[in-house]
Amino acid sequence: MWRKFKSFFPIQFSKETIFTKQIREFKHLTCTIRKAEHGDIRSMLAVERSVYDGDVPWTHSAFAFEMKNRLPHLYLVVEHEEKVIAFIGCRIKNKDAHITNLAVEREFQGKGIATFLLNEMKRFAKRSHASQMSLEVRFENKHAQMIYRKFGFESQKIMKNYYESQEDGLVMVYPLENLS
Repeated sequence: MWRKFKSFFPIQFSKETIFTKQIREFKHLTCTIRKAEHGDIRSMLAVERSVYDGDVPWTHSAFAFEMKNRLPHLYLVVEHEEKVIAFIGCRIKNKDAHITNLAVEREFQGKGIATFLLNEMKRFAKRSHASQMSLEVRFENKHAQMIYRKFGFESQKIMKNYYESQEDGLVMVYPLENLS
């Protein structure tokens, strides 16, 4: 009976993802890292707008949907002096920990914040029994690709006209198997 009932509801029901608020130092910059809340979406959009020169790749409703998604997920924000300066999101589906977005305000880039956030998502992915992490990045965004490669991501394939702007996307994957 349960098997038949489950077939009508393919969405996974997830447990609340736990993340303990942390205070970290990034090259003499004291920051708070905490789980993102619905009230943070406007600040996250402001970070996007700043990083993407006025563009907002994700809308308020897209963030809200992801943060309420029933699939296991985790969104973190980084605050400095009570202002959101960075964020990351990750969703688990079919053993894949997909990084949905990552942005760090330009003035705070190069301090190790993105690497720290990727490591937090790696821990989350491993706790969730994912076998890999994946993401898409604009093909022309060589700086982001460099950060992801340094972390251990490898290019998997190019997706033609992936973005609304008709830019190509690059799928990158980081295998989690055999990692301690």
